[in-house]
Amino acid sequence: MLTIRVLDAKDAEQLNSLRESAYRHRYGDQVDVSALRWNARLDHVLDFGLFENEALISAYRMDRVSDISQAEFLLQIRVDAASPLMNVIYPFALGCRACTRIDRQNHGFHFILRAAAIRFLMKSRASHLVSTFRADNPWTSALKQAGYEIFENPQGWGDFIKSSSPACIGILDIRKHGSRAVQCFGGDEPIAVGDSIGASERAQSWLDSF
Repeated sequence: MLTIRVLDAKDAEQLNSLRESAYRHRYGDQVDVSALRWNARLDHVLDFGLFENEALISAYRMDRVSDISQAEFLLQIRVDAASPLMNVIYPFALGCRACTRIDRQNHGFHFILRAAAIRFLMKSRASHLVSTFRADNPWTSALKQAGYEIFENPQGWGDFIKSSSPACIGILDIRKHGSRAVQCFGGDEPIAVGDSIGASERAQSWLDSF
């Protein structure tokens, strides 16, 4: 049985293990796994999880980014007049920390989880969802099809993954393309219809913060 919900402290051990193994598998020693661990003090984030029975097999985080200074800190880039982040409405949501268990990758689970998270975000006043990723990410074409605008990030990729590979920023206008993204990522699948993402008080409070 597959279910989707917002994660909490009782899921910390599974989340830490999933992130560490998935990111180590893809990025090796380039990743600082200490930055991936559960942190209950981060009240501006929600972690979403897809479970197979009681086992966490995919996770996705959304941060609430309140202003330009926070955007620069979280994305480890400079936001200047040429940056696409000058054209988004603050606060925006930052999608990050995406991972799927190694033996369950390439089955579409991440996209189903992302669709459910976007549908949840559409209940808020947020206007944009932003993602940053390496230019060689296999999801790039799917993001474009879903309505994301893709921009090159000449400043590279910092934060918890140190990489010299070219980086990109993807921006989804929730009001214009949110429904399209949900459809493209498989949001009409039965698994996503029955999720309990918005059931917690914490999740509702996060939505109301936009």
